[in-house]
Amino acid sequence: MIISGALAGLGGAVEGLGTFQNVYVQGSSLAVGFNGMAVSLLAANSPIGILFAAFLFGVLQVGAPGMNAAQVPSELVSIVTASIIFFVSVHYLIERFVKPKKQVKGGK
Repeated sequence: MIISGALAGLGGAVEGLGTFQNVYVQGSSLAVGFNGMAVSLLAANSPIGILFAAFLFGVLQVGAPGMNAAQVPSELVSIVTASIIFFVSVHYLIERFVKPKKQVKGGK
């Protein structure tokens, strides 16, 4: 937990310093942590599921700039990503807090 917090802080520092041009500004998106959490959440920490979820998110991110040619805003990819995270999270909340009642054998 400490290591992941330190790495997240380091990534945030790079993004913050890069915004003010004190450090080399990277051309790629630094949202890999957010995408990584979304992939892991969608895949339910399954190794095979992570491959498919990462492929889905990769296709969405790579296809976003090409959507402008079809007069579709590229922000739609962010909306789809947020919707996936929302619905998967709701699924986990329902499993956690709305549990089906256990049946008692031989009872009423």
